[in-house]
Amino acid sequence: MADFRPLVIDQGMVRQCADEDTLLVGILTGSGTVTGAHLKDTSLTSGRVVYVTTAGQLVDSVNLTFSGSALNLAGTCKINANSTNAFLVEQTGVKNNVFAIDTTTGLVRVGVGTNYAEWAKFVVYDASNLNVAFSSAAGYVAFRLISYDADAWFMFQNGHTSDCWYCGTDYSNSNVFTFGFRAAAGGQPGDGDVLRLTTTKLVGLGVNPTAVLHLKAGTASANTAPLKFTSGTLLSSPEAGAMEFLTDDLCFTITTGAARQKVVLTAGLTSGRVPYGTTNGRLTDSAGLTFDGTNLNVGSGGLVGSGLQLPHVVKKAPSVTVRNSHDAEVTTTSASYVKVKTITLTNGLVGAARFLFDLKTGTAPTAVYGRIYRNGVALGDEQSDTTGGYVTKSQDIIQTWNPGDACELWVHSDGAATACVQDFRIAYDDAPTVAVASVNS
Repeated sequence: MADFRPLVIDQGMVRQCADEDTLLVGILTGSGTVTGAHLKDTSLTSGRVVYVTTAGQLVDSVNLTFSGSALNLAGTCKINANSTNAFLVEQTGVKNNVFAIDTTTGLVRVGVGTNYAEWAKFVVYDASNLNVAFSSAAGYVAFRLISYDADAWFMFQNGHTSDCWYCGTDYSNSNVFTFGFRAAAGGQPGDGDVLRLTTTKLVGLGVNPTAVLHLKAGTASANTAPLKFTSGTLLSSPEAGAMEFLTDDLCFTITTGAARQKVVLTAGLTSGRVPYGTTNGRLTDSAGLTFDGTNLNVGSGGLVGSGLQLPHVVKKAPSVTVRNSHDAEVTTTSASYVKVKTITLTNGLVGAARFLFDLKTGTAPTAVYGRIYRNGVALGDEQSDTTGGYVTKSQDIIQTWNPGDACELWVHSDGAATACVQDFRIAYDDAPTVAVASVNS
Protein backbone atom coordinates (compact mmCIF):
# COMPACT_ATOMS: atom_id res chain seq x y z
CA MET A 1 0.00 0.00 0.00
CA ALA A 2 3.01 2.30 0.20
CA ASP A 3 3.01 2.85 -3.58
CA PHE A 4 -0.45 3.89 -4.89
CA ARG A 5 -2.09 6.52 -7.09
CA PRO A 6 -5.36 7.95 -5.64
CA LEU A 7 -8.35 8.95 -7.73
CA VAL A 8 -10.95 11.12 -5.96
CA ILE A 9 -14.51 11.47 -7.33
CA ASP A 10 -16.78 13.80 -5.27
CA GLN A 11 -16.99 12.19 -1.83
CA GLY A 12 -15.68 8.84 -3.15
CA MET A 13 -12.25 7.44 -3.53
CA VAL A 14 -10.71 4.72 -5.65
CA ARG A 15 -7.31 3.39 -4.83
CA GLN A 16 -5.34 0.97 -6.90
CA CYS A 17 -2.89 -0.95 -4.83
CA ALA A 18 0.55 -2.03 -5.88
CA ASP A 19 -1.06 -5.41 -6.39
CA GLU A 20 -2.56 -4.89 -9.81
CA ASP A 21 -5.32 -7.43 -9.13
CA THR A 22 -6.68 -5.53 -6.09
CA LEU A 23 -9.03 -2.57 -6.28
CA LEU A 24 -10.37 -0.78 -3.19
CA VAL A 25 -13.54 1.31 -3.47
CA GLY A 26 -14.94 3.42 -0.66
CA ILE A 27 -17.31 6.33 0.05
CA LEU A 28 -16.05 8.96 2.45
CA THR A 29 -18.41 10.35 5.07
CA GLY A 30 -18.20 13.79 6.56
CA SER A 31 -16.20 12.39 9.45
CA GLY A 32 -13.65 10.94 7.09
CA THR A 33 -14.65 7.26 7.57
CA VAL A 34 -15.48 4.85 4.82
CA THR A 35 -19.06 3.50 4.69
CA GLY A 36 -21.24 1.50 2.34
CA ALA A 37 -18.36 -0.03 0.43
CA HIS A 38 -19.73 -2.16 -2.45
CA LEU A 39 -18.12 -4.10 -5.21
CA LYS A 40 -20.36 -5.91 -7.68
CA ASP A 41 -19.16 -9.04 -9.45
CA THR A 42 -21.64 -10.12 -12.12
CA SER A 43 -20.09 -13.63 -12.24
CA LEU A 44 -21.55 -14.55 -8.78
CA THR A 45 -24.99 -16.24 -8.43
CA SER A 46 -27.65 -15.21 -5.96
CA GLY A 47 -28.08 -17.62 -3.03
CA ARG A 48 -24.68 -19.19 -3.39
CA VAL A 49 -21.99 -18.83 -0.74
CA VAL A 50 -18.82 -17.10 -1.96
CA TYR A 51 -15.49 -18.68 -1.13
CA VAL A 52 -11.88 -17.88 -2.05
CA THR A 53 -9.93 -19.99 -4.49
CA THR A 54 -6.22 -20.75 -4.19
CA ALA A 55 -5.61 -17.89 -6.63
CA GLY A 56 -7.30 -15.49 -4.21
CA GLN A 57 -10.39 -15.01 -6.36
CA LEU A 58 -13.98 -14.98 -5.09
CA VAL A 59 -16.18 -17.67 -6.66
CA ASP A 60 -19.34 -19.63 -5.77
CA SER A 61 -20.74 -23.12 -6.37
CA VAL A 62 -24.12 -24.82 -6.71
CA ASN A 63 -22.95 -27.27 -4.00
CA LEU A 64 -22.91 -24.58 -1.28
CA THR A 65 -26.00 -22.33 -0.95
CA PHE A 66 -27.66 -20.26 1.77
CA SER A 67 -31.39 -19.45 1.89
CA GLY A 68 -31.16 -16.93 4.67
CA SER A 69 -31.88 -19.54 7.38
CA ALA A 70 -30.37 -22.77 6.13
CA LEU A 71 -26.97 -23.66 4.73
CA ASN A 72 -27.26 -26.38 2.06
CA LEU A 73 -24.36 -28.68 1.14
CA ALA A 74 -24.16 -30.54 -2.18
CA GLY A 75 -27.88 -30.09 -2.73
CA THR A 76 -28.83 -32.93 -0.28
CA CYS A 77 -27.37 -31.90 3.07
CA LYS A 78 -28.63 -28.82 4.89
CA ILE A 79 -27.36 -27.02 7.99
CA ASN A 80 -30.29 -25.24 9.53
CA ALA A 81 -31.27 -23.17 12.53
CA ASN A 82 -34.90 -22.53 13.43
CA SER A 83 -37.26 -22.06 16.36
CA THR A 84 -37.52 -25.81 17.02
CA ASN A 85 -33.93 -26.92 16.72
CA ALA A 86 -31.02 -24.68 17.47
CA PHE A 87 -28.87 -26.53 14.97
CA LEU A 88 -29.77 -29.06 12.26
CA VAL A 89 -27.81 -31.02 9.71
CA GLU A 90 -30.42 -32.61 7.47
CA GLN A 91 -30.91 -34.22 4.09
CA THR A 92 -33.11 -32.20 1.78
CA GLY A 93 -36.43 -33.97 1.21
CA VAL A 94 -35.73 -36.60 3.88
CA LYS A 95 -37.86 -36.65 7.02
CA ASN A 96 -35.15 -37.60 9.49
CA ASN A 97 -32.27 -35.30 10.24
CA VAL A 98 -28.66 -36.36 10.00
CA PHE A 99 -27.81 -34.41 13.15
CA ALA A 100 -29.88 -32.20 15.44
CA ILE A 101 -29.13 -30.22 18.57
CA ASP A 102 -31.89 -28.54 20.58
CA THR A 103 -31.32 -25.98 23.30
CA THR A 104 -34.60 -24.07 23.14
CA THR A 105 -36.04 -25.85 26.21
CA GLY A 106 -32.98 -25.12 28.30
CA LEU A 107 -31.91 -28.77 28.11
CA VAL A 108 -29.44 -29.84 25.45
CA ARG A 109 -30.75 -32.82 23.45
CA VAL A 110 -28.97 -34.43 20.49
CA GLY A 111 -30.39 -36.59 17.71
CA VAL A 112 -28.41 -38.52 15.08
CA GLY A 113 -30.59 -39.64 12.18
CA THR A 114 -33.59 -38.00 13.82
CA ASN A 115 -34.75 -34.88 15.67
CA TYR A 116 -34.07 -34.81 19.37
CA ALA A 117 -36.41 -36.88 21.59
CA GLU A 118 -38.10 -35.39 24.62
CA TRP A 119 -37.51 -38.65 26.54
CA ALA A 120 -33.75 -38.87 25.93
CA LYS A 121 -30.64 -36.72 25.86
CA PHE A 122 -29.08 -38.54 22.91
CA VAL A 123 -30.86 -40.58 20.21
CA VAL A 124 -29.37 -42.50 17.27
CA TYR A 125 -31.93 -43.61 14.66
CA ASP A 126 -31.96 -45.47 11.37
CA ALA A 127 -34.89 -46.87 9.38
CA SER A 128 -32.95 -50.11 8.68
CA ASN A 129 -30.42 -52.15 10.66
CA LEU A 130 -28.26 -50.07 12.95
CA ASN A 131 -24.77 -50.65 14.32
CA VAL A 132 -22.90 -48.29 16.61
CA ALA A 133 -19.18 -49.00 16.74
CA PHE A 134 -16.22 -47.65 18.71
CA SER A 135 -12.78 -48.37 17.30
CA SER A 136 -9.21 -47.46 18.04
CA ALA A 137 -6.14 -47.69 15.87
CA ALA A 138 -4.05 -48.36 18.96
CA GLY A 139 -4.74 -48.95 22.64
CA TYR A 140 -8.09 -49.76 24.21
CA VAL A 141 -11.59 -48.41 23.63
CA ALA A 142 -13.70 -47.57 26.69
CA PHE A 143 -17.35 -46.59 26.90
CA ARG A 144 -18.08 -45.13 30.31
CA LEU A 145 -21.35 -44.40 32.13
CA ILE A 146 -20.71 -42.15 35.11
CA SER A 147 -23.35 -41.17 37.67
CA TYR A 148 -22.67 -39.04 40.71
CA ASP A 149 -25.99 -39.26 42.54
CA ALA A 150 -28.17 -42.01 40.97
CA ASP A 151 -28.10 -45.43 39.27
CA ALA A 152 -26.27 -45.91 35.98
CA TRP A 153 -27.73 -48.46 33.57
CA PHE A 154 -28.53 -49.52 30.00
CA MET A 155 -32.13 -50.19 28.89
CA PHE A 156 -33.24 -52.37 25.93
CA GLN A 157 -36.73 -51.76 24.52
CA ASN A 158 -38.84 -52.31 21.41
CA GLY A 159 -39.96 -48.69 21.44
CA HIS A 160 -39.39 -46.21 24.24
CA THR A 161 -42.80 -46.86 25.88
CA SER A 162 -42.55 -50.70 25.96
CA ASP A 163 -41.43 -53.14 28.65
CA CYS A 164 -37.69 -53.18 29.05
CA TRP A 165 -34.66 -55.24 29.94
CA TYR A 166 -31.93 -53.39 31.79
CA CYS A 167 -28.44 -53.80 33.18
CA GLY A 168 -26.44 -51.50 35.37
CA THR A 169 -25.26 -50.57 38.84
CA ASP A 170 -27.29 -49.75 41.91
CA TYR A 171 -26.11 -46.36 43.18
CA SER A 172 -26.91 -47.39 46.76
CA ASN A 173 -24.67 -50.46 46.38
CA SER A 174 -21.94 -50.03 43.79
CA ASN A 175 -20.58 -53.51 44.60
CA VAL A 176 -23.48 -55.10 42.69
CA PHE A 177 -24.12 -55.20 38.93
CA THR A 178 -27.58 -56.34 37.89
CA PHE A 179 -29.53 -57.60 34.88
CA GLY A 180 -33.30 -57.45 35.06
CA PHE A 181 -36.72 -56.96 33.47
CA ARG A 182 -39.47 -54.47 34.19
CA ALA A 183 -42.97 -54.50 32.71
CA ALA A 184 -43.08 -50.72 32.39
CA ALA A 185 -41.71 -47.92 30.23
CA GLY A 186 -38.43 -47.77 32.13
CA GLY A 187 -36.44 -49.96 34.45
CA GLN A 188 -33.43 -49.71 36.67
CA PRO A 189 -31.48 -51.89 39.13
CA GLY A 190 -33.70 -53.14 41.93
CA ASP A 191 -36.97 -53.05 39.96
CA GLY A 192 -37.02 -56.71 38.84
CA ASP A 193 -33.48 -58.07 39.04
CA VAL A 194 -32.96 -61.46 37.35
CA LEU A 195 -29.18 -61.73 37.77
CA ARG A 196 -26.97 -60.03 40.35
CA LEU A 197 -23.16 -60.07 40.25
CA THR A 198 -21.01 -58.83 43.12
CA THR A 199 -17.43 -57.61 43.32
CA THR A 200 -16.73 -60.59 45.61
CA LYS A 201 -17.56 -62.89 42.66
CA LEU A 202 -20.91 -64.08 43.96
CA VAL A 203 -23.77 -64.78 41.54
CA GLY A 204 -27.44 -64.58 42.47
CA LEU A 205 -30.32 -65.71 40.24
CA GLY A 206 -33.38 -63.82 41.40
CA VAL A 207 -31.87 -63.24 44.84
CA ASN A 208 -29.18 -61.19 46.54
CA PRO A 209 -26.34 -63.76 46.66
CA THR A 210 -24.72 -65.02 49.84
CA ALA A 211 -22.91 -67.89 48.06
CA VAL A 212 -20.80 -68.31 44.93
CA LEU A 213 -24.03 -69.43 43.20
CA HIS A 214 -27.31 -68.60 44.94
CA LEU A 215 -30.71 -69.56 43.47
CA LYS A 216 -34.05 -68.09 44.47
CA ALA A 217 -36.74 -70.34 45.90
CA GLY A 218 -39.20 -72.07 43.59
CA THR A 219 -42.99 -71.92 43.74
CA ALA A 220 -45.88 -74.37 43.39
CA SER A 221 -46.43 -73.27 39.78
CA ALA A 222 -45.16 -75.38 36.88
CA ASN A 223 -41.75 -74.54 35.41
CA THR A 224 -40.55 -72.60 38.49
CA ALA A 225 -38.23 -75.16 40.12
CA PRO A 226 -34.99 -73.59 41.40
CA LEU A 227 -32.86 -76.17 39.55
CA LYS A 228 -33.70 -78.72 36.87
CA PHE A 229 -31.51 -81.24 34.98
CA THR A 230 -32.23 -82.60 31.50
CA SER A 231 -31.62 -86.34 31.15
CA GLY A 232 -28.65 -86.97 28.88
CA THR A 233 -25.65 -89.15 28.09
CA LEU A 234 -23.17 -89.60 30.93
CA LEU A 235 -19.49 -88.69 30.49
CA SER A 236 -17.51 -91.53 28.93
CA SER A 237 -14.75 -90.81 31.49
CA PRO A 238 -16.10 -89.65 34.87
CA GLU A 239 -14.72 -86.32 36.13
CA ALA A 240 -14.34 -85.54 39.83
CA GLY A 241 -17.00 -83.12 41.04
CA ALA A 242 -19.30 -83.65 38.03
CA MET A 243 -23.05 -84.02 38.58
CA GLU A 244 -25.05 -85.81 35.86
CA PHE A 245 -28.60 -87.02 35.31
CA LEU A 246 -29.70 -89.97 33.17
CA THR A 247 -33.28 -91.29 33.21
CA ASP A 248 -33.78 -92.37 36.85
CA ASP A 249 -30.20 -91.89 38.06
CA LEU A 250 -28.74 -88.74 39.59
CA CYS A 251 -24.96 -89.20 39.70
CA PHE A 252 -22.07 -87.47 41.43
CA THR A 253 -18.42 -88.29 40.79
CA ILE A 254 -16.13 -88.45 43.84
CA THR A 255 -12.45 -87.49 43.81
CA THR A 256 -11.05 -90.86 44.90
CA GLY A 257 -10.62 -92.83 41.72
CA ALA A 258 -12.93 -90.38 39.95
CA ALA A 259 -15.68 -92.91 40.67
CA ARG A 260 -19.21 -92.05 39.58
CA GLN A 261 -21.70 -92.69 42.39
CA LYS A 262 -25.48 -92.77 42.17
CA VAL A 263 -27.48 -90.68 44.60
CA VAL A 264 -30.03 -92.84 46.44
CA LEU A 265 -33.55 -91.53 45.85
CA THR A 266 -36.75 -91.99 47.81
CA ALA A 267 -40.39 -91.07 47.34
CA GLY A 268 -40.66 -90.49 51.10
CA LEU A 269 -39.92 -92.55 54.22
CA THR A 270 -41.93 -93.10 57.41
CA SER A 271 -40.48 -92.24 60.80
CA GLY A 272 -39.42 -95.30 62.78
CA ARG A 273 -39.20 -97.61 59.77
CA VAL A 274 -35.92 -99.02 58.44
CA PRO A 275 -35.42 -98.19 54.74
CA TYR A 276 -34.30 -100.76 52.21
CA GLY A 277 -33.45 -100.71 48.52
CA THR A 278 -36.01 -101.27 45.81
CA THR A 279 -36.12 -100.87 42.01
CA ASN A 280 -34.17 -98.12 40.19
CA GLY A 281 -31.94 -97.55 43.22
CA ARG A 282 -34.73 -96.05 45.31
CA LEU A 283 -35.35 -96.48 49.03
CA THR A 284 -38.64 -97.59 50.53
CA ASP A 285 -39.77 -98.85 53.94
CA SER A 286 -42.27 -101.23 55.48
CA ALA A 287 -44.23 -101.61 58.69
CA GLY A 288 -42.61 -105.05 58.93
CA LEU A 289 -39.16 -103.61 59.70
CA THR A 290 -39.00 -100.88 62.36
CA PHE A 291 -36.50 -99.49 64.89
CA ASP A 292 -37.42 -97.52 68.00
CA GLY A 293 -33.88 -96.47 68.92
CA THR A 294 -33.27 -99.55 71.04
CA ASN A 295 -35.00 -102.52 69.47
CA LEU A 296 -35.24 -103.67 65.90
CA ASN A 297 -38.62 -105.18 65.15
CA VAL A 298 -39.06 -107.59 62.27
CA GLY A 299 -42.65 -108.42 61.46
CA SER A 300 -44.76 -109.78 64.33
CA GLY A 301 -42.76 -110.85 67.38
CA GLY A 302 -39.34 -110.48 65.70
CA LEU A 303 -37.90 -108.34 68.49
CA VAL A 304 -34.11 -108.02 68.64
CA GLY A 305 -32.41 -106.33 71.59
CA SER A 306 -29.90 -103.52 71.17
CA GLY A 307 -26.48 -104.78 70.01
CA LEU A 308 -27.73 -108.23 68.96
CA GLN A 309 -28.06 -109.79 65.56
CA LEU A 310 -31.27 -110.61 63.75
CA PRO A 311 -31.71 -114.25 64.79
CA HIS A 312 -33.55 -115.50 61.74
CA VAL A 313 -31.04 -114.13 59.19
CA VAL A 314 -27.83 -115.26 60.95
CA LYS A 315 -26.75 -118.76 59.96
CA LYS A 316 -27.06 -121.26 62.81
CA ALA A 317 -24.98 -124.32 63.77
CA PRO A 318 -26.26 -127.48 65.58
CA SER A 319 -25.68 -127.49 69.37
CA VAL A 320 -27.02 -128.93 72.59
CA THR A 321 -28.69 -125.65 73.48
CA VAL A 322 -32.41 -125.92 73.01
CA ARG A 323 -33.87 -122.75 71.47
CA ASN A 324 -37.40 -123.83 70.51
CA SER A 325 -39.42 -126.63 72.13
CA HIS A 326 -42.83 -128.30 72.20
CA ASP A 327 -42.54 -130.72 75.17
CA ALA A 328 -46.01 -132.05 76.10
CA GLU A 329 -46.63 -135.79 75.57
CA VAL A 330 -48.87 -136.77 72.68
CA THR A 331 -50.06 -140.29 71.72
CA THR A 332 -51.69 -141.87 68.69
CA THR A 333 -52.63 -145.34 67.45
CA SER A 334 -52.79 -144.32 63.79
CA ALA A 335 -51.36 -146.93 61.45
CA SER A 336 -50.33 -144.19 58.99
CA TYR A 337 -48.30 -141.04 59.52
CA VAL A 338 -50.22 -138.29 61.29
CA LYS A 339 -49.04 -134.82 62.40
CA VAL A 340 -48.93 -134.56 66.18
CA LYS A 341 -46.77 -131.47 66.88
CA THR A 342 -45.93 -128.22 65.02
CA ILE A 343 -43.38 -125.46 65.72
CA THR A 344 -44.10 -122.56 63.38
CA LEU A 345 -40.98 -120.44 62.70
CA THR A 346 -42.45 -116.94 62.68
CA ASN A 347 -39.53 -115.24 60.92
CA GLY A 348 -37.72 -118.26 59.51
CA LEU A 349 -34.41 -119.94 60.33
CA VAL A 350 -31.19 -120.09 58.31
CA GLY A 351 -28.33 -122.61 58.47
CA ALA A 352 -28.04 -125.97 60.30
CA ALA A 353 -29.98 -126.98 63.41
CA ARG A 354 -30.43 -130.11 65.53
CA PHE A 355 -33.97 -131.51 65.59
CA LEU A 356 -34.84 -133.78 68.55
CA PHE A 357 -37.86 -135.66 69.90
CA ASP A 358 -38.47 -138.50 72.43
CA LEU A 359 -40.25 -141.57 71.00
CA LYS A 360 -41.57 -144.81 72.61
CA THR A 361 -43.97 -147.62 71.87
CA GLY A 362 -46.78 -148.19 74.30
CA THR A 363 -46.95 -151.90 73.38
CA ALA A 364 -43.49 -153.44 73.24
CA PRO A 365 -42.10 -154.87 71.06
CA THR A 366 -44.54 -153.51 68.50
CA ALA A 367 -42.71 -150.75 66.60
CA VAL A 368 -43.71 -147.09 66.39
CA TYR A 369 -42.21 -144.49 64.05
CA GLY A 370 -41.53 -140.72 63.95
CA ARG A 371 -40.21 -138.22 61.34
CA ILE A 372 -39.54 -134.46 60.87
CA TYR A 373 -41.65 -132.72 58.21
CA ARG A 374 -41.59 -129.25 56.69
CA ASN A 375 -44.94 -127.81 55.71
CA GLY A 376 -46.40 -131.28 55.30
CA VAL A 377 -43.45 -132.67 53.33
CA ALA A 378 -41.09 -135.29 54.82
CA LEU A 379 -37.70 -133.80 55.56
CA GLY A 380 -35.77 -135.86 58.14
CA ASP A 381 -34.94 -139.55 58.42
CA GLU A 382 -37.55 -141.97 59.75
CA GLN A 383 -36.95 -142.90 63.43
CA SER A 384 -38.42 -145.93 65.32
CA ASP A 385 -38.70 -147.55 68.79
CA THR A 386 -39.62 -151.04 70.07
CA THR A 387 -38.21 -150.81 73.62
CA GLY A 388 -41.23 -149.49 75.44
CA GLY A 389 -39.19 -146.64 77.03
CA TYR A 390 -38.60 -143.07 75.77
CA VAL A 391 -35.58 -142.83 73.48
CA THR A 392 -34.31 -139.41 72.23
CA LYS A 393 -34.06 -139.26 68.45
CA SER A 394 -31.76 -136.57 66.93
CA GLN A 395 -30.85 -135.38 63.43
CA ASP A 396 -28.87 -132.35 62.18
CA ILE A 397 -30.51 -130.75 59.15
CA ILE A 398 -29.25 -127.86 56.96
CA GLN A 399 -32.19 -125.86 55.71
CA THR A 400 -33.40 -122.33 54.98
CA TRP A 401 -36.73 -121.91 56.70
CA ASN A 402 -38.84 -119.03 55.44
CA PRO A 403 -40.96 -116.87 57.74
CA GLY A 404 -44.09 -118.80 58.69
CA ASP A 405 -42.69 -122.24 57.75
CA ALA A 406 -43.95 -125.12 59.91
CA CYS A 407 -41.50 -127.61 61.44
CA GLU A 408 -43.69 -130.70 62.12
CA LEU A 409 -43.43 -134.03 63.94
CA TRP A 410 -45.34 -136.89 62.34
CA VAL A 411 -45.74 -140.43 63.87
CA HIS A 412 -47.53 -143.76 63.32
CA SER A 413 -47.54 -147.36 64.77
CA ASP A 414 -47.61 -150.93 63.57
CA GLY A 415 -50.86 -152.68 64.36
CA ALA A 416 -52.61 -151.70 67.57
CA ALA A 417 -49.53 -150.25 69.36
CA THR A 418 -49.68 -146.78 70.86
CA ALA A 419 -47.07 -144.29 69.56
CA CYS A 420 -45.94 -141.82 72.26
CA VAL A 421 -43.86 -138.64 71.67
CA GLN A 422 -42.64 -135.73 73.83
CA ASP A 423 -39.92 -133.05 74.03
CA PHE A 424 -40.01 -132.00 70.36
CA ARG A 425 -37.09 -129.51 70.24
CA ILE A 426 -34.75 -127.48 67.98
CA ALA A 427 -31.20 -126.76 69.20
CA TYR A 428 -28.67 -124.38 67.62
CA ASP A 429 -26.06 -121.75 68.38
CA ASP A 430 -24.25 -118.74 66.87
CA ALA A 431 -22.36 -115.88 68.52
CA PRO A 432 -24.32 -114.23 70.01
CA THR A 433 -27.52 -116.22 69.81
CA VAL A 434 -31.12 -115.19 70.20
CA ALA A 435 -33.76 -117.80 69.60
CA VAL A 436 -35.89 -117.29 66.57
CA ALA A 437 -39.56 -116.62 67.23
CA SER A 438 -41.85 -119.61 67.03
CA VAL A 439 -45.41 -120.70 67.82
CA ASN A 440 -46.39 -124.24 68.91
CA SER A 441 -49.44 -126.09 67.79
